[in-house]
Amino acid sequence: MRDYTGLFELAGVDYAGGGIGTEVTDDMLRLHQNESPYRLPGHIAQRLAEEARENCSRYPAAESSQVRRAVAEYIRCAPEQIAVGNGVDELIHLVVSAFARGGGVAVPASTFPGYRLACTAAGIEPQELPAGEDGSGTADAVVAACEAGVELVFLCNPHNPTGALLDRGDLARCLTAADEHGTVLVVDEAYMDFVADEKASALEAAVTGRCVLVLRTFSKAWGLASLRVGYAVGPEDLVGRLWRARQSMPFHINRPAQIAVPMLLAEKDFLPSVRRRTGEARDLLCGLLGERGIRHLPSAANFVMVEAGPDSTATARRLANDHRILVRDLAPFGRAGWIRVTVGVPADMERFADALAHVLGGTETEPATATATDSRGESVEVPDSSAADLIPHWLRPTPTLEPVEPAALFNGYTGAQVVFALHRLGIWSALGDQPVDVSGLARRGGVSEDRMRALLRVMALLGYVRLGDATVALTDTGRALVEQAGLFVWGVGGYGSLLANLHGLATRELTYGQEVRRDEGMVAIGAGEADRALMQKAEAEILAGIDFGTMADIGCGDATRLIRLCTADGQRRGIGIDISRAACELATDRVGAAGLADRVDIVHENVLDTLSTRTFPGVDLVTGFLMLHDLFATDDDHAAVLRTLRAAFPDARSFLFADTALQDWDDHSGPLPIFNLEFELVHAVMGVPLRTKETYLRAFADAGFTLERCVPFGVPATWAFLLSVPEAE
Repeated sequence: MRDYTGLFELAGVDYAGGGIGTEVTDDMLRLHQNESPYRLPGHIAQRLAEEARENCSRYPAAESSQVRRAVAEYIRCAPEQIAVGNGVDELIHLVVSAFARGGGVAVPASTFPGYRLACTAAGIEPQELPAGEDGSGTADAVVAACEAGVELVFLCNPHNPTGALLDRGDLARCLTAADEHGTVLVVDEAYMDFVADEKASALEAAVTGRCVLVLRTFSKAWGLASLRVGYAVGPEDLVGRLWRARQSMPFHINRPAQIAVPMLLAEKDFLPSVRRRTGEARDLLCGLLGERGIRHLPSAANFVMVEAGPDSTATARRLANDHRILVRDLAPFGRAGWIRVTVGVPADMERFADALAHVLGGTETEPATATATDSRGESVEVPDSSAADLIPHWLRPTPTLEPVEPAALFNGYTGAQVVFALHRLGIWSALGDQPVDVSGLARRGGVSEDRMRALLRVMALLGYVRLGDATVALTDTGRALVEQAGLFVWGVGGYGSLLANLHGLATRELTYGQEVRRDEGMVAIGAGEADRALMQKAEAEILAGIDFGTMADIGCGDATRLIRLCTADGQRRGIGIDISRAACELATDRVGAAGLADRVDIVHENVLDTLSTRTFPGVDLVTGFLMLHDLFATDDDHAAVLRTLRAAFPDARSFLFADTALQDWDDHSGPLPIFNLEFELVHAVMGVPLRTKETYLRAFADAGFTLERCVPFGVPATWAFLLSVPEAE
């Protein structure tokens, strides 16, 4: 068996390790080999374990017929058009062996080293195809090589390590050149499974008989890197030549791999789920890098090429030695100053982004300050966005506060469930200081009296009601609880499923937004009730001096605010915009029931999508409560988001935003406030970073707003910001 170590050294490539001088250990975060972080479905893993236990002593099927048939059925071609190998690496060696006959081989420069290594192993010095830093220019080089009579040309798409996807027109030019000049074009699509657009692939050309072989792998998106399965697709004559080249290696696809591939291909939802999760984590990584001012290239694959300072080798070594994170140094690829990082789960991306910022010195910068001026000419000092503020809230240092006794913790969980249940039964609105008949409450809720008493008994034991033999009344603490019942509807009703599945969400066995969702209707109802009970007084005081005829409410929820403000003035009109279909349906029903259908319109759309494609002239006042953090999560440039809002409402001169900011836990004392703990937790699970009050103020100033008022808004750490736009604009 050949020893390829010398070939790796000859190619100048650290092929498998984490970097020069780095000892790879199991506790390190492996972001250097583009492996999948997602587990196989449980029944497949169990079947593989059985196979390993029962049949390790048996050879696999030499022709791998089951795998070839499964792949052929999956991509809709004949099994004779499929060749399989021990990963794409073996197929590349077989391609060189089968098709390099003296006419020359061309390989892309500064890319995956396997092409050059295969040529070197066969005693061939390949021609290099030049390309730009971002992979541009590759198609021109491929076409030129075909026209020059090169026999075999390799093309990497999506490109490794840039992640660039070849333009469809450029791919068509490469295929045409190969056909016209008899060149065997080999398109390595190891990362194409991360791309949803089938037309970006050369697979159709390979299946329909053109002069091309497409290489795919089960090591990346499919998560079978340890089982080593790759396949080639092409015309039968080319595949036949490739298949004959491996006759000296009959047992190259192991038994577990031959079992896993057909089972995995039958899982119709597996690849779309991996593709979606990878895309979300890749977007998160790019956003985190952007927040830290770290340059990176856009990618269509499960990796991102990241600028790493003048000495990328030193950066990779520091990440490995100081932070236990392995990345691919691209200096040996001819791309000094860059590293390639695998897209892992969101927590891994946050850990990497923080570590790289630390290595590059980005987190040690002291925040600058700026000054905003309010309408009274008073200066408000606003810190610039600092590196610390850009760190997601769930990764920030957290102090240990005064403990909540376990009994109080457990009883509080029980009480919260009962508060929500009584809300659903309509009981809280019927209770007051005067005793109310329990049997009447039971009839009101549509339940038996004994079940009603069981619920009220919990509230009595917790001190919120006085429960007699036949009657019940609120205590002083109970009256305060009723005012805050909307928060229980929001937290227990809206996010109950998320909280019940925290374990699965933490292990990534479940995904928020897929297997686990929040109840959008309950979130809207809870927010509406909190608005009425806790925010309405402050809102009325703020808006008392503003004259407006038409208002727009962004993230309108159940339309509580629209209904209230339009009912107060018979001439007012309103527009509500919300991303939640359930909330919009509820809002539409409530607007109709209030007799306002002719004056209030509900728009079901993503806010920024809507506002970037249309404007709403004639709107005087724009409101948006508890939604800025969601909007800011869509773009690193928070001021740009606000400018988009301004442009969408060209006639608006007043904007009233309210949002919950991060609690300053370092300066907190006393009991934990209601709402904030869960608010921060659920947004961490959803991957939505929360912002400080100072971040909002800075963004308002940068977007050209004048801060008129900034006041507490009913819920802990929640602020109302009244903003104006200068008349000159």
